[in-house]
Parts: sequence; C-alpha cells; structure tokens
Amino acid sequence: MGNQLPIGIFDSGIGGLSLLREVQAKLPSEHLIYIADTAYAPYGDKTAEVIEARAFALTQYLIEQGAKVILVACNTATVNVINLLRVEFPNIPFVGIEPAVKPAILDKNTKVVTVWATAKTATSQRLKDLVDTHYCPQTKVHIQACHGLASEIEKGDIASISLEQLVTEYLNELVVTGTDTLVLACTHYPFVLPVIEAIWPTLSQQSLTVIEPAGAVVKHLKHILNDKTLLNSDEFEGETCYLTTGVAGALKQSILSLFNKNVSVDKIEV
Repeated sequence: MGNQLPIGIFDSGIGGLSLLREVQAKLPSEHLIYIADTAYAPYGDKTAEVIEARAFALTQYLIEQGAKVILVACNTATVNVINLLRVEFPNIPFVGIEPAVKPAILDKNTKVVTVWATAKTATSQRLKDLVDTHYCPQTKVHIQACHGLASEIEKGDIASISLEQLVTEYLNELVVTGTDTLVLACTHYPFVLPVIEAIWPTLSQQSLTVIEPAGAVVKHLKHILNDKTLLNSDEFEGETCYLTTGVAGALKQSILSLFNKNVSVDKIEV
C-alpha cells in the first residue's frame, strides 16, 4: 500500500538531519530514507547547474527506492531547483524548506531581522522575492551570507574552537545591525543553536529570537501526506535508512556525535 512506502529526504550533508529529527518525532510511524550527498557538499558554493544535476540524480534514486514523497531538506536546493523538480517529476509530491522570513517580519515585536544563509541562498531570487512579498516598512531585513559555516558544521564537531570563532564572527555582525530576530536559512545551522545561546549574552544585552522552520516544514509534510492519503497510521515505529555518497563512517560518527545514536550507514553511488 502507498502509505507504507518511505519518505525520501536528501541534503548536501548532515544539515537535513535537523529536519529528519523533527520528522521522526512528529511522524514516528513513517519509514524514511535519508541521503547525505556529502561527496558534493556543501551546495552553497556550487553552481546552479551542479545543484540541479545532484537534485535530479538523488530524486531519481529515491523514486527508484519507492519514495512516496520527497522532502528537499536543503534551503539551497529548494530555492534553486524545487520548481524544476516538480516539472521533471510531476507524479511525486515535493516538500521544500524556505527561510522563515514571513513569521519573522510579521511578528509585531520584530524591528531588525537578519537571515543567515549560504552564499547561493543569500543571492537567490527566491529569497529576494520572499523578502519583497512580506515587506514591512517597520522592519529592516539583512541577508547575511555565512561563508564556511555549513562546511564547519559538516565536520560534526559542534564544540570545536573554529566553529565557535566563526559563529562569534557572524553574531558580532548582528550586534552592529541591532538585530533582534535571526532566521536560520540553512538546515545545518540549527545544530549551532547551543553555540549561539552560549555566545550571544557575552556580546549583547539585547534579547535575540532565533527562528528555524523545521516544525512548520513537518506540519506541511503531514498535510501533504494526509491530502494524498499517504500518511502511515501504523502504531509501530518506522525504520530509517541512512545513506551517503561520501564516507559512510563520517556520517555514522556525525549522527553519533549529534544525536548519541549508533546507526548503520551505507555508501551509495549516485
């Protein structure tokens, strides 16, 4: 039956695991296939042509594995190619992830928003359109390309000094702009939330609201599954298959470090 088929999820690396974690928590009966495309990570510094080629190849692979819906767990891939994927693969639903600009701007308490994004997302037309669509004269919006941050997080060591220094550098820019709301526009970035929370009080006395869209994305995913009668209502916990185009041991270690979970990881050629 269709509802027993897996949900396919892909990202350039470990970033999408922040979404995977939310799917596992909110939709525990669903079977999942997660692909970390680490052989090509990060997507943020790749050309649009490379990102498109990778997204098409991974999507085709997930469809061959029986995926009933595909979650593009990468902001860079979403803003660059999700519309192309929907045209190329019209028979499968896609759920993407976009910067949570709307809720940030519409919050009446927000005065200055900064969006942390990869270089590719920061310069994308889709992000510009999001900001323009929800324009509010009372709210300033800054787009900050966080060069190297996704790559540093990809190493899996959230406690590293180099990562702390990089986060501090970007947080200092928030202090300069008077930012009160930070939008995390890369699925890698939620993993540094503890780092942000530890460093921010040492830099500023102003409170900082941090928005990441995992909850909203999974809510939309559940709506799509319901609408297509694809929601798995089994009482049993679903299984997750972890795959990578890079080094299996590296992804396995990252999952162990981030979630304290010892899982099996297989390498695939896609």
